[in-house]
Amino acid sequence: MRVVTDGAVALDPRDAAACGLRIVPMTVEAGTRPGHGGVPAADPDGRPRTSAPSPGRFLEAVTDPPAPAGVVIVTVAGTLSAAHRAAALAARLSAREGGPPVEVVDSGSAAGGQALVALAAARAAADGLPAAAVAEAARAAAADLRLLGVVGSLDAVVRGGRLPGVAGAAGRLAGLHAMFELRSGRVRPLRPAFSRPAAIGRLLAAFRRDLRPGGAAEIAVSHACAAREAEALAEELSACAPAALVLVGAAGPAIVAHAGPGTLGLAWRWRRPGR
Repeated sequence: MRVVTDGAVALDPRDAAACGLRIVPMTVEAGTRPGHGGVPAADPDGRPRTSAPSPGRFLEAVTDPPAPAGVVIVTVAGTLSAAHRAAALAARLSAREGGPPVEVVDSGSAAGGQALVALAAARAAADGLPAAAVAEAARAAAADLRLLGVVGSLDAVVRGGRLPGVAGAAGRLAGLHAMFELRSGRVRPLRPAFSRPAAIGRLLAAFRRDLRPGGAAEIAVSHACAAREAEALAEELSACAPAALVLVGAAGPAIVAHAGPGTLGLAWRWRRPGR
């Protein structure tokens, strides 16, 4: 039984391999140029270009080496990327070619949130469950998930077409830090913060408001070139409540391109007793 995810996940490849997860990378498309510090720059039209894995890349992850017990693919939210459609096509190709059964799960999330869903699937697979049950465990994790974040660069959001240029310029002048929630594949803008510490404080406060008596938290802090802040936030979160899992992971190139360096995300779910 194999679990596969795509490169929008914020999970160290070594940690993924230790959990039995296989990551199919996303890439920066031709036409972009390397930016400062390895951050992808925008195309000449001003918009970042990132490429979801092709169906062929997903099919390779499904069939090589053979996985007769089946494969579950956990993708970034289908509303944010073509990765989910590519994975679904790979599943159909596998069925047509007599390959292993493939279940495709839309995490409804990205980065750290996607990591928590993929890891839930990996745990179920390690327990020896069949592909359908592993996929159900992933969907249950996705339904329980919350992800909030602070955008690192208003310029990146403007280039990506998610914020009008006038609004971006006004935000920069006012020193605003844009915040968002990603849930069930929908990005919802939150009230902006007037400083970086205030934005991070609001992430922590949102987690504290959601504390569940008797529950153990699974926490994933993702970042784009903000490792120290991510580690510090993870330490504060760990002190708030019992944690079954605390991850800190670097965001992939797609997240960096669309939200900019400095982006910080906090994802969590509550593992109920016996789960």
